[in-house]
Amino acid sequence: MAEKKVIQLEDRIPKLKEQRRQKTNRRIIFYLTIFFILIMAVVYFESPLSNVKTIDISGNEYVDSPEIEKQSGVTTKSKIWDIDEKAVASKIKEIPMIKSADIESHFPSKVTIKVTEYKRVAFIQEDNHYLPVLSSGKVMEKVSGTALPYSAPVIKKVEKGKTLTLLTRQLLKIEPATYNAISEIVFSPTTMNSDGIQLYMSDGNQVIVTISSLAEKMNKYYSSIAAAEKGKKGIIDLTLGATWKPFESPDKGEGNEKS
Repeated sequence: MAEKKVIQLEDRIPKLKEQRRQKTNRRIIFYLTIFFILIMAVVYFESPLSNVKTIDISGNEYVDSPEIEKQSGVTTKSKIWDIDEKAVASKIKEIPMIKSADIESHFPSKVTIKVTEYKRVAFIQEDNHYLPVLSSGKVMEKVSGTALPYSAPVIKKVEKGKTLTLLTRQLLKIEPATYNAISEIVFSPTTMNSDGIQLYMSDGNQVIVTISSLAEKMNKYYSSIAAAEKGKKGIIDLTLGATWKPFESPDKGEGNEKS
């Protein structure tokens, strides 16, 4: 009986040795794998392989992409893993024309920048230049040339500051079709209306209204009055109710339209 036990034990010893050897091999393979992964990670993070290769900018209409890229501070020498998305967005929003910015890093080497710009709601004319007025109320640097970059109302005789900001807010509330018909805005206060303005419309009509009631009155009355007097040119007074009267003469009408 004792002899059988000795034989069985001798048979099991090789198997135990093999199991231990396999277990040791698995451990070695595991540690080697971890080691090589760490080595590869270090090589990737510290080598040009982790550099940003593509910067994709979208949403910009007025601000040039190179300006946004420069302001972001992200370059082809930046590491993709080291991009602080919130910090980059904050830098880009320092551009006065930019309302918001969304930054995303994409492995292995791409950064996307999506911006939202303030709308240009009007222009202030100074000599032969036009100063864009943003939806924030801020007036930008001049746009060179004698022609407007695109269709937008031109504001005259208005001081930059609170009054202009209030006017800008009102313009944003006007329905698009009516807003697009406004070609010129002239600040013309009276003793009764300190915020009085005159609008010169693309259809030849002239509108007298106040800044404080601009959006409400224009949305409520202008299109219906213009349709009722289609083909005629005159003055629409929206300061007290809503009235229309024709210009006194063709010559005077043309003069009002162009002033």
